[in-house]
Amino acid sequence: MTETLSPVDHDARAAQVARWGAFHHARNVVMQLRSWWVSLFAIGALEPLLTVLALGVGLGVVVDAASPGALGVPFLQFVAPAMLLSSAVHAAQAENTLGVFSSFKWHELYQAAASTPTTPSQLAEGHWLGSTVRYLINCATVIVVLLVFGAITPASVLVLLPVAVLTAWSFGNPVMAWTALQHDENGQFSIFSRLVVLPLTLFSGTYFPLDVLPGWLHPLGWISPLWHGVNLARILTLGQAAPAWLPFVHVAYLTALTVAGLLLARRFFHLRLTGALPHLRQKRTRKRVASEPVAAAPGGLPDGQSMLPRTSHSASFSGRFPVVAARGLKANWGASSMLMASGAVEPVLYLLAMGIGLGAFIGQVQSGTSYAAWIAPALLATSALNGAVMDATWNVFMKLKFDKLYETMLSTSLGPLDVALGEITVALVRGGIYATSFVAVMALLGLVGSWWVLLAIPACLLIAFGIAALGMAATSFCRTFQQMDWIMLVLMPMFMFSGTFYPVDVYPAPIAAAVKCLPLWHGIEMLRDLNAGAVSWLTAGHALYFVVLAVLGVWVASLRLKALFLR
Repeated sequence: MTETLSPVDHDARAAQVARWGAFHHARNVVMQLRSWWVSLFAIGALEPLLTVLALGVGLGVVVDAASPGALGVPFLQFVAPAMLLSSAVHAAQAENTLGVFSSFKWHELYQAAASTPTTPSQLAEGHWLGSTVRYLINCATVIVVLLVFGAITPASVLVLLPVAVLTAWSFGNPVMAWTALQHDENGQFSIFSRLVVLPLTLFSGTYFPLDVLPGWLHPLGWISPLWHGVNLARILTLGQAAPAWLPFVHVAYLTALTVAGLLLARRFFHLRLTGALPHLRQKRTRKRVASEPVAAAPGGLPDGQSMLPRTSHSASFSGRFPVVAARGLKANWGASSMLMASGAVEPVLYLLAMGIGLGAFIGQVQSGTSYAAWIAPALLATSALNGAVMDATWNVFMKLKFDKLYETMLSTSLGPLDVALGEITVALVRGGIYATSFVAVMALLGLVGSWWVLLAIPACLLIAFGIAALGMAATSFCRTFQQMDWIMLVLMPMFMFSGTFYPVDVYPAPIAAAVKCLPLWHGIEMLRDLNAGAVSWLTAGHALYFVVLAVLGVWVASLRLKALFLR
């Protein structure tokens, strides 16, 4: 029996899409979450769990013991609303930076959708609505963790959840508008994370009241949507003393940012997708000019490539890794000197925030050392780690998956070991710059305890070498940028649990033993020995740990590159 299909009314279908375009795109955004739902839920649960254990419980033991009752409630209850809202803001950052940029630039999903009756404004609205589902999932997992530890009450969830979502909107919508103006990824998202998101997180009254900071830092909190959200949440759930009108001011400020950000995003989406942004038109023109055929060199290949003999199977090592390193350094500094320099600011911000803010409650630790002087070597080790991680993870991933740079390199006389050592050298340079600048800051603040600290810079290079080798090896196994979150999930607890902000002896013995296996703990202890002038065979043992780590990482990274491109 033949079934007769009714004709499709294309005009009616187009009218329906035009009417409900925002909701259709929101559905697409939510459906995309399925491709990385494991990372979404696993990281969404593990990240707050580790944060609560490290900062809420571990650091809370130190703060509550040093200044009992100073915050009015136990430290864990004080920071619980801030942990929830910080998590929402970080989710908003991820969704509205790389999430939006990839849809414009890499996958061109917005360009495809704009060719339908869906308008650019509806795409902006749809992304806002779809991202809200991500915020709700993220907040729900954090709330479950906080409830398990007794940091919040079930009744407070009814207040905390809407405040968290409103805070995420107030931060995410303006960021979405800004991202719509970005044509290329030249490190501006990393700079934004370091110079905007991190200061707002640290100086918004998250881990200590804003009042303990110098007065000139208070305006940074006042303009932060996170400060308004955290203060509102504490007033409503902890009964924090405040004028009756202040909660209304917080709500009005967050709402104004949400609405203004969405209106700007609608406008910028429209301008970009209709080709009305002048600076983007100029970039497209330059791109067309640059794509014209390049005159070949005498050897038949452009750009001097004829100088590199091609082989069907490159040797594992040709000794030309300085070429790879020189290319990487030129690309990094040429693309964004600000990006390279901004990494040195991150540990300084932690030193100012934690050393001054929490130092007001903790006072002195271990042998009468001030809290700022005690955490400074730990942040120095973190500075070296951050410099190495940036080049050995995200930069390597972009070259591996999007630019296909390593595949091109390995079609020349370069071998896998050349590529691995070249990229690690780039990470070493960045780590060395960060370490040197941080040692200078320590000296200016009077936090240097011994001339042995001069050896801290080569020690930081050793830390950077080991971390970069390990990071590059791990990155070679990642297939999507969402999987890179797993690397960040390892780095975050290592930063929090390795004795950075409090001694590891606050843990039970089995946990303390596990912490002492982490690379950052060895780096922190090595630098604390050097800064205090207490150098011993244990210091040499910490250094040997990183030598082994570096050799193992380089070996695995070179094997992975060979397996990926020289099969």
